Parts: sequence; structure tokens; C-alpha cells
Amino acid sequence: MRKLQRLNFDVRPGEVFSALSAARALVEQQQLKPLCLLAPEAMEELVWAELEEFQDFPASEATAVVVGTAPLAQNGALPHGAGGGARGEHWVKPPGAATNAPQQMHYARLTEAMRVLLEKAWRCRRFVNKGRYFREAGEFQMMAGPFVAALEYATGAPTSSTASPPPRTGTPPYRADAVVMVGDDVRDDIQGAMDVGMQAILVRTGKYRPGDEKLCRTPPLAVVDCLADAVAFLEEKGLLEE
Repeated sequence: MRKLQRLNFDVRPGEVFSALSAARALVEQQQLKPLCLLAPEAMEELVWAELEEFQDFPASEATAVVVGTAPLAQNGALPHGAGGGARGEHWVKPPGAATNAPQQMHYARLTEAMRVLLEKAWRCRRFVNKGRYFREAGEFQMMAGPFVAALEYATGAPTSSTASPPPRTGTPPYRADAVVMVGDDVRDDIQGAMDVGMQAILVRTGKYRPGDEKLCRTPPLAVVDCLADAVAFLEEKGLLEE
């Protein structure tokens, strides 16, 4: 949310429903006590977007595990305000909780999460995302997916994503084929969108690698160099609605 605002997008809390928003909603609806393996940016987004407290419980009290990552600042540094315990005004940091993103994904912390999943959270195995990697400051960085896979392997049970909720009953507000996904992740953004009936445009930025478009089972609507080119393509084809 705040990253969009820094890019001069006029968005406010409640106007963007992300995978983090879905994770928070699930925790609140099922009255779970989550042990959170989240980067500081993700934790801050959870409290800032909702303007309410979101508690990260110690393993001894946790009844669920929420796993996800958010990109760090350039050169691997923590985002401004993320170090030294400054994690967002309303986030409650439990005793002994990790203080930055890299520390959340070490062996001891993952072992804590495994124990919670094996002993208390076998009915609720959710992750915020299962992305493989992203690119930051020109270098590839690991995302949450490999760590989720490790927890799945250790516990012997698959998890499900808050980014892909089960279909709802009733008539959706739009047709899937009337929606265009624009993204740089050929698997999660592009193929994932096309798998549910959306159209998709692959952008050669961020995590894009030469030849990624060949990984799609069916060709995307277009492959372009930047977001502006994607918008221009949609306008040219008459696919944008006011």
C-alpha cells in the first residue's frame, strides 16, 4: 500500500485487498493465534492497511503459522523503520521474536513453525505466497516458496494459499475473461491468471528472465517492455474501460 503511494498512486486503506489482507481476514474469522514468519514490511502492512493491532504469537501459544515475504530495501538493507524493534505502531512483538526478515527464516525459527504445524495447526496450513524469487537492486532474492516447501516436506502435508481462496458461491462481479493480469512472474502472475480464465500480459521487468514466455502452456496476450507499454497495448486494442 505505502509503496504504491510512494509511486503517487491515490490508494487508501481498504482499497487494496492483497494476499496479506486475506491472511489477516482468515486469522480473524477463525480466531487463530498465528506464529508469523513475515518480513518487517509485510508485518507493517498488516497493521497499517487495517489500522488495527495484529499479534504475532510465540510458538508456545500459536495455533497457526503464517508464512510470507516482502522485498527488502536495496542492497538487502531493512526498510526504513524496520530495525530496532520499530515494526509498526500497532504490531505486538512477542518475547524472543525475530527482529528482521533474514532472522525469520533461519533453522530454529522454521523448526518452531514445524512444531506448531505438527502439534496444533494441522487443520490450518496457510501461506501468504509461494513465490520462488524476486529481483531487488538487480539481484535475485529468495521468496517464501522454498521455505513453505520445506515445512510441507517436514510435516508431510500440503498447505494452501490465501492468495488463491476457494471459489465463492453466487455471481462474481466480473467475468474472468474480462480481466487482464499484468505481471513479471511467468508462473504465478501470467500462467496462474490464464489458468483461471483471465488474460495476461507479461512485462520484461523485475524477475523476468529471457525466454520466460516460452514456459507458458498457452501464449499470453502480449509480452511488453514495461507497464506503460502494457497500458498502451490495452488502449490500442480497445480493452480498457473507463
